Amino acid sequence: MDAAYDSALRRIADSYEAEAVRWGGRSLSRVSTIVLNNGTFFERLRHGRTFTVANLERIAAWLRDPSNWPGGVIPDPAVLALISIGRPPLTHTPVSWRLPLPAVAYHREHTSQEMRQQ
Repeated sequence: MDAAYDSALRRIADSYEAEAVRWGGRSLSRVSTIVLNNGTFFERLRHGRTFTVANLERIAAWLRDPSNWPGGVIPDPAVLALISIGRPPLTHTPVSWRLPLPAVAYHREHTSQEMRQQ
């Protein structure tokens, strides 16, 4: 696979791990077992191993759905990485990927303030 796809998948994996730590959720090993029936996919990716287009498609299809992410929101670095490989998040993604990044920060800040006030 092309280095750009490799780099994008690594950014997506890093974002997913950070969200799993933040919100709790499945490990990358578990995700790759569910999606590819291979729990070592992301570990192998980190060690420079290659992957097939079919595996890229299956992983991207699963990770572009916000309901598969801890917290239910795909973080901006992962959104940009998904877009860079031609697989943007699904349309029911919260506003994050449809707004410029400063607007996302504003939205998140004000949404969390509103929630605290309730």
